[in-house]
Amino acid sequence: MSIPTTEELVKEWLRLDKEEQTRREIEQLWEQQNISELESRLRKRISFGTADKFDRPRRGARLRGRMEAGFARMNSLIIIQASQGLAAYVAKTVPDAKSKGVVIGHDHRHNSEHWANLIAAVFVHFGFEVYLLEGLVHTPLVPFSVSRLKASCGVMVTASHNPKEDNGYKVYWENAVQIIDPHDRGIAQAISENLDSQIWDPKGFRNSQLLHNRTNELRDAYFSYLQGLSVSKSLNSSTPIKFVSTPMHGVGYVYSAKAFEVFGFPPFTVVEAQRDPDPEFPTVAFPNPEEKEAIGFMIGSEIRDKDGVSATAFFAELAADLHRQNKKVSEYLNELYSKYGYFQTSNSYYICRSPPTIDRIFARLMNFHAEGKEHNYPREIGGLHVVWIRDLTTGYDSGNPPTYTPSLPLSSGHMIQFKAESSSGSEAVTLTLRTSGTEPKIKYYLEGSGRDPNTVKETLAKVVEELTMVWVQAKQNDLILP
Repeated sequence: MSIPTTEELVKEWLRLDKEEQTRREIEQLWEQQNISELESRLRKRISFGTADKFDRPRRGARLRGRMEAGFARMNSLIIIQASQGLAAYVAKTVPDAKSKGVVIGHDHRHNSEHWANLIAAVFVHFGFEVYLLEGLVHTPLVPFSVSRLKASCGVMVTASHNPKEDNGYKVYWENAVQIIDPHDRGIAQAISENLDSQIWDPKGFRNSQLLHNRTNELRDAYFSYLQGLSVSKSLNSSTPIKFVSTPMHGVGYVYSAKAFEVFGFPPFTVVEAQRDPDPEFPTVAFPNPEEKEAIGFMIGSEIRDKDGVSATAFFAELAADLHRQNKKVSEYLNELYSKYGYFQTSNSYYICRSPPTIDRIFARLMNFHAEGKEHNYPREIGGLHVVWIRDLTTGYDSGNPPTYTPSLPLSSGHMIQFKAESSSGSEAVTLTLRTSGTEPKIKYYLEGSGRDPNTVKETLAKVVEELTMVWVQAKQNDLILP
């Protein structure tokens, strides 16, 4: 099979795309003969788990990327094709899939509502019962609804904490959790078999008997379930603690306020400038950059995705309970450190817009001592000895003899994990290095543990310094630090 030329890719896009704005984007790029931009947008298809600007797919549960024309971007054509492939795959794979139905929700980002309607139209066309959540919903309501309705799958249109220019398509399986292998590959194959579409006007599906609006019922069920998880509701109303919260221009205010209500708390104070949903996110460059631990936590067994709303209510209840014991949250945290040891994270990234440079950095880590041996990774970092390595790119796990094969699935991008310890074993760090699935970055996730907090902080600082200066050679490789 011959490799299509840029012109052939342009013609194929214009054959498939029926939306004027995105058609015009590609037409203008072709008129300008901006071949590099056309290649970036059209040569590779966006795939589940990625919106990779290096066009290197990472498997996972969602499509996510910049809202622009092109097979490698997020747009109406990609939404329609993804939905056709998903519907076809689910119908073939899940028993009684069409009668079980699909749950669809969306946030407030640009195009989210329109794309949710397109998804609904596609599934109606395929004969599915469709439960379209009306209005803005927070992401966990979709998997919760999949679980409650025993639906065959769910789709949430959101880009999570990505910049305002991005949007995404997040898929949940019938077990109400994000899809994993082999379903991501199966869906991708089904998409490639369902590229042509006539479903461009979502208005027609509105009169279908297959469309159902059970939004209020499901929202009420979510908060009823949440209320049942409270352990001290009768005491929460009398707490003197004042809470302040911000949804950072997302959809969280209404849901967090209701969560406080069902937990019995007085209303919290909201940051007015960031209260209302706004797709422009005017006061923040990123809704929540790099700090996923701040986005949410999974509580209970029926909310099967990280949930900032339930986490907010539970944290407030913890703080109120500690206040009744004359304790601060920080004091309780120090008690836990004294009992279990001190843990601290240090997560950040290096920006690198050159894929060959990234490949070279990871290749060097795999042959760090240039001894010609296999699995020749670094042996020390920050004064600690490396005691375990797991490379999910090559498929190596030093802690799993005799095969040394990782138990986790391999990554199509770069990903190496290290564990290092002090000679006495009293200090340890775990370091994960990986390429980003959504941005031109090498990310690192570092956690240190030990009995003394100051020592742990000092060790983490040494590890980050050596990682930056020696392991990835940030200066020599022109890496940009945040």
